[in-house]
Amino acid sequence: MNKDTVYWVWIQRALGYGSARTNELSESFSFAEDFYRLPYTDKLKAVNFTAAEAARLKTTPFSEAENIVRICKDRKIDIVSLSDDKYPILLKSIHGSPAVLYVRGDIGIANARFCISIVGTRNASASGKKYSREIARDLAIENVCIVSGGAKGIDHFSHLGALDAGGVTICVLGCGHEVGYLREFDKVKQEIINKGGAVISEYPPLDPPSKLTFPVRNRIISGLSRGVVIVEAGKRSGSSITAGTALEQGRDVFALANEVSAKTSEGTRALIFDGAIPIRNALDIIIEYLAAFPNYRDNVLLSNIANCSENGIIQRKIGNFLRDVIDDKCSKEKLIDSILTGIGEDSYSVYSQEKENNDVEVRMRQRPDFLEFFHEMFSQYLGIENEPQIQTEQEETASAADDIVDVQSSSVPEMSPNASEVLRVLRGGALHIDKIAEKTGLSIAAIHAAIMELELGEIIEMTPGRIYQIK
Repeated sequence: MNKDTVYWVWIQRALGYGSARTNELSESFSFAEDFYRLPYTDKLKAVNFTAAEAARLKTTPFSEAENIVRICKDRKIDIVSLSDDKYPILLKSIHGSPAVLYVRGDIGIANARFCISIVGTRNASASGKKYSREIARDLAIENVCIVSGGAKGIDHFSHLGALDAGGVTICVLGCGHEVGYLREFDKVKQEIINKGGAVISEYPPLDPPSKLTFPVRNRIISGLSRGVVIVEAGKRSGSSITAGTALEQGRDVFALANEVSAKTSEGTRALIFDGAIPIRNALDIIIEYLAAFPNYRDNVLLSNIANCSENGIIQRKIGNFLRDVIDDKCSKEKLIDSILTGIGEDSYSVYSQEKENNDVEVRMRQRPDFLEFFHEMFSQYLGIENEPQIQTEQEETASAADDIVDVQSSSVPEMSPNASEVLRVLRGGALHIDKIAEKTGLSIAAIHAAIMELELGEIIEMTPGRIYQIK
């Protein structure tokens, strides 16, 4: 808490919760105090306030903010504002970032870890609770921070799953810390804090919950995370609202495809129908991010596997076959065969067809990032050199892709320069849209237009995880 904090508290009380003006003010003023000290008429010129916001700026007493800060000091609640270094980076990028967060625990974990939200109905079925706990546990084992809302049902069991693994989790409340809501979960909240996580709220300590506070709170759950997992949800539920908010924020939305209670999985089925990524376990989520987040992949996933720890989900599924591959000097056939056998049919069947004579080659084309990940893991982290055979076949594949591009490009004589540039970088292999932007220097909007042009020309296609590749 710094001396500017009290002014951010006042701004949040004046503008309300979810106002986009907080982002605008943080961009326009280095210090919230500078805005507070402006004459009222000059305040109104700073950004485009609504009439209601303008009125509250005039009538909200500063003493209210001072009192909140005093209560937080007495109750040992930290206040983290938009100008704080500890403020979660992802959350700062959303529409309507909270001006302040009231925190118990370590909110810095949101910047230090890869975060995934897991949410769902309060009236969860037994299988819904089981899946949420298992998925949270297996992600936490891989150093993922689990974010949820601390409510009964799916949220509660998601927090428990992270704690089971000795992992970290962030609980986002829909009320103040001190109002006594869900006292039966106080021990879990304290354990979250004790194990390095955080319990946070944008509401001051004594603000009670209401029907409005929870939907507004949901934008924070998704805003803290790279992706949101909906385990079990009714057709019209708070979890569906969170999914919609996540999409607006550019987050990935996952929905559990496993069979759970019919009544409480209407929402998840609807989300899958509308384009949510179907998952059955934590590994399905991990796979989606291997190519998109190489630093996370290298620093966390690969190092975990290299250490061969017994707890990780990937290690558990591959462990029995790891030594055979090492002893065999990582031959291509043994590597692929061991991976596919060790991971198990359920982990890749959604991406592949029934077994055929060339089933391995089919899977290689469908999940090249997945197999490349494992080959990189064996070669880099276990000190096994690449075999010439693997490199040669990769070169042959790249050459064949170039031939396809040449033929297909000839059927699109008026291809735009941006489309040509995107196609050029894709000749080197499948890429996430963020990587395309990095390699081409084009804006995301320009890349989307180029991708649409290439997809309409049937030159490229999108695979799971927003990875684009040449057809």
